Formats: sequence, C-alpha cells, structure tokens
Amino acid sequence: MKLSIFIVSLLCIACSLVIVADPLSRLNIKTGHVCKAKEPCIFLGKSLGFETFNDTNNIGKVVRPIISNSWNSSKATIFLSISTYRERLCPNTLFSLYTRATYPSRIFIGLVQQNEVGDIDCVEKYCDLMRNHSKLPYDNGIYSCPYINNIRVMRFNASAAKGPTWARALGTTMLRDEEFCMQTDSHMEFVPGWDVGMLSMWALTGNEYGILSTYGAATDTLEANLPGRRGTNNRFETPHLCMVLEPT
Repeated sequence: MKLSIFIVSLLCIACSLVIVADPLSRLNIKTGHVCKAKEPCIFLGKSLGFETFNDTNNIGKVVRPIISNSWNSSKATIFLSISTYRERLCPNTLFSLYTRATYPSRIFIGLVQQNEVGDIDCVEKYCDLMRNHSKLPYDNGIYSCPYINNIRVMRFNASAAKGPTWARALGTTMLRDEEFCMQTDSHMEFVPGWDVGMLSMWALTGNEYGILSTYGAATDTLEANLPGRRGTNNRFETPHLCMVLEPT
C-alpha cells in the first residue's frame, strides 16, 4: 500500500484552491451570487469575487475504502521529502520532527540540500543538536547520531539549483518502500505526536488514496492548536495562501 500525505508550505502550485469561507458571506460581484458563511468557496479574482464550490463530477462516486489497519501500527513507515536552499533552519526541522515523533525510528527523510561553501550542513548540524539534546556518548571516537541511517541526502552546490519544483522532484526519487509519504519545507516545527496525529487524520478520510494538504500555520500558533486548546482566536483555522489573480 503506497499512500501520500502532503504538506506544502512554501509554494502554492495550484492557486485555484478551494477554501472554507470564514463567518462572513462572500459575494460574486458579476453574478450577484452569495457564497454563504461556512460554505466551500473559490476566489475568482478581485473583479469577480467568490463562487460556491460544487463538485458535481464526484457526486455519488464511491471512494476506495482503506484496506487495512496498518496505519495504526507503530511500524507504519513515513517518508518525508524535504528540499532546502541555503536554509539555516533545516537542522532544527530535522531535530523537531525526530524529537517530537511518537515513533521516530519509523521516520525516513529524503533531503535535497543546495548550499554554498561555508553554509551550514543540515545533517551535520542536526547531529550536533541531537548530541546536545540526548547527551550521547562517543562510539569508537565518534559521536552517535540518532536516526542518521534514516536520512538520505542529495547535496548540490546552490549554483546548480534549478528551482523548488526540480529539487522536490529529486526528493521523491529517494522514496523506497515506505507506506506513507509526505512533503514539507525545511523551516518547520512539529507538534508532539505529529506522526500518530497525521496518520489518524488520514484514516478519517476513509479513502485508501486520501491526500491531506495544507499551508503550514505560523509557529507561534502551535501551542494554541494542540489537543485540548481552543485554537487561534478561539477557533481552529486552516490557513490558505493562494488566490487567482487576473492579468493586468
């Protein structure tokens, strides 16, 4: 079973994304149609406004149900594709995702690093962070680095970079036989138990081919959105980035 969970938080590829409207109604300026509060709406541009999303092509279609409960196992492996361009926070991202996972040994990384000479090496600095965090002993004269064998790396000079899409495509080539795959940025923080939480949310789709996608919220909102909290502004919100812009 090969499944996909994507978190895209740097670049919005498809800008005609469906969003969920806030409590205010949205008006289609041209037709006068009102996309009511809490209905799924699509933003068509400043001169048109919003329209209600109505996916008539999929009405009545049955999704393929989830075929096993393997997602609920501590051995369900997760592959994360991460591309980084001279990113100093990349080591912190690796540190956060491993130290806050419930079952970190099942997390595998495909890292595409694009650096200049003298830039921080993501994996080397991650190992430093883990060593200081865990107070690990020497192993034959060399410090141990937890989960280092789970991290697959492609290193390029930044001058050879061909854009984020190119780097992300390379990242996917490092996927092996992991059961779930995920894409995220190189400057992220993870909540405690994120791996169990993600798979649980995927299971709620009831769809063997279900995909989760979002724009990552600001890190200063993480605490407010933990289980048992009230969310930002006393409600749980899904951030969105893109809108359709008309040519000028």
